[in-house]
Amino acid sequence: MFLSPTDGIGFGVVASTIPALATATLVVTGTNVSGGGSTHTYSSAALGTATADRVIICLTQINSNAAGITGCTLTVRGKPMAVVEEQISVGGSTEQMIGIYSYPLGEDGGNTSGDIVVTAVSQTHYQSELFVYDVKGITAAPSSTCNDSDRATANALTGTLAIPAGGFACGISRFGNSRTATWSAPFTKRHDESSSGALFASVADSIGELASGTISVTPSGSANPSIFCAGSFGFVDVPASVSFCASTVDPTNATTKTFSGHAIGTASSTRKTLVMVDCAGTVGDEKILSVTVGGVSASPLARANSTGGGRPMEAWLAETPSGTVAGTTADIVVVNDDSNWSEVGIGVYALESGAFYDSFTSNANPATGTLTVPAGGVVVAASLLANSTSATSSFAWSANMTENYDEALDTNTSRHTGASAAFSSLQEEITITATPTGDADSQWAMACVCFGPTTK
Repeated sequence: MFLSPTDGIGFGVVASTIPALATATLVVTGTNVSGGGSTHTYSSAALGTATADRVIICLTQINSNAAGITGCTLTVRGKPMAVVEEQISVGGSTEQMIGIYSYPLGEDGGNTSGDIVVTAVSQTHYQSELFVYDVKGITAAPSSTCNDSDRATANALTGTLAIPAGGFACGISRFGNSRTATWSAPFTKRHDESSSGALFASVADSIGELASGTISVTPSGSANPSIFCAGSFGFVDVPASVSFCASTVDPTNATTKTFSGHAIGTASSTRKTLVMVDCAGTVGDEKILSVTVGGVSASPLARANSTGGGRPMEAWLAETPSGTVAGTTADIVVVNDDSNWSEVGIGVYALESGAFYDSFTSNANPATGTLTVPAGGVVVAASLLANSTSATSSFAWSANMTENYDEALDTNTSRHTGASAAFSSLQEEITITATPTGDADSQWAMACVCFGPTTK
């Protein structure tokens, strides 16, 4: 749920959050390769969609030619996959094994398919079977794993597994004697078909949180062999990312101010445009009625006004992905309620990722406030001063902020400034301040907004 900001001095809100989840797609289901030798190649295997956060998870089962198999190696598009978990059958004249493997493939030049090579260690195999997940929003390294084996019984195979909040888990079992598999919650079975040698590979997965506990998979009858393994992967947040584009001032009198062809940052499918806008009029208690970016309506996140009114400083956010607003520039239009507005200034930022988290406003001298910034969060703040005795005034920001602009709104009485910062670790109740320096002035206002990380 998004909590909309409202008018007023000192406004601040924390948006409530919905737990973020990884996403997973089973893009290869039970493909078989048969034949002697230690290596099986799955040519042009599907690898899902090419995104920066793509992690490939492979699950495989192997029938070896003789006892003595010790493991398996996999490569995807020539890159070695990490072993997540393996389980080798117990006893018998032949041996079977199952395994889970991972690799953070990422965008990989936009490739959506490629060869996956399965190699048995210290053994040849006559049959193998492959399953491939394309998972978004997880770490490539497992959070926890488990395995179990039995032989010639109908006993449940069990293990202890924990799934981090929003994370992903998957498992594979293999039962002889044409037995089907029943997985315990929270797993959902995705595949359970017989393969060569009258053996079944069953694959299941889960997305969400599971406190450490026992999971199980049970054959439909006595199975020989009877093996399973599973692994879980933690959810990864995408840090918020913001970049300063440009600032512009317009000292002419008008109700509507149009900043034509203004820089709004690199075009992308996730871009948002943050406009820090400040105004001054001659009536007092002037209000900003609307802001649009490339024709897209922006929403106010923080609204400040100076003591006595007439000098608003506000933060407005517009959804401007490349499919809606093309290119790196756009017309930014600010509409107010006073035709005598003599000064309007904007500071424009491109928000590539991030979700609104918190805000504050101030009309003190110096303008100051506190907020909490989550790990991977960013802060953008802007401040103005008015009724200065000359244009030589300026601002000094607190050390936790980096100034992006500091310029006069007109020839001699008003000035605005903007600053931003990114934080990799949690910042609890940090203070952000913009202190006017130089000549005397009598009106001040600041709007400050914070964005937290989002899902990949």
